[in-house]
Amino acid sequence: MVPSLLYDGAPMDMDNNFTFRRADESDHERVHGWFAMPHVSEYWGDAGTNTQDFDDSMNGVSNLFNYWIGEQGDEPFCLMITTDAASGEPEHLMPHLARAGDTWTLDVLIGPLEFMGRGLAVPMLQAFLNHIRQQNPSINAVLIDPEANNPRAIHVYEKAGFRKVSEFTPTEGEHKGLLHILMALHLA
Repeated sequence: MVPSLLYDGAPMDMDNNFTFRRADESDHERVHGWFAMPHVSEYWGDAGTNTQDFDDSMNGVSNLFNYWIGEQGDEPFCLMITTDAASGEPEHLMPHLARAGDTWTLDVLIGPLEFMGRGLAVPMLQAFLNHIRQQNPSINAVLIDPEANNPRAIHVYEKAGFRKVSEFTPTEGEHKGLLHILMALHLA
């Protein structure tokens, strides 16, 4: 359990019936559809790159990313992508790794539009963080890096307990030249 997680200053109500599981090949169509949705591609960029990364992971070609499906009840509605923050030693992350234990990165998207605007993001994030910490007690910090032009995501992450620790601008890839906010949540 992550004891420090709070929602609006009060202990989290975990009655949202969230469950999490590793994504698998049966999620192919769903995940591809989510990446193609306008509200996702606005911040995630080219669906082809994202779906190729997913497919590579599902086919064992790459083990960089861990994909998780979040469900409310029995309805899949979100995708979380985790990585070991120390893998590849990205320079902008190194100063923010936990001094002891592991640090993971996290990316989050809500797929179906009917799940947007329902106030699920903060409790879902907190439930997921509790889930991964129970499964991997060595995780002591989580980093997330929304684009600076995404105030809605930044607000949600702050409500979930993340704090801004730095800014960076990628020099290559899909998000080249776009300012990002690096946020950290320390679990221990």
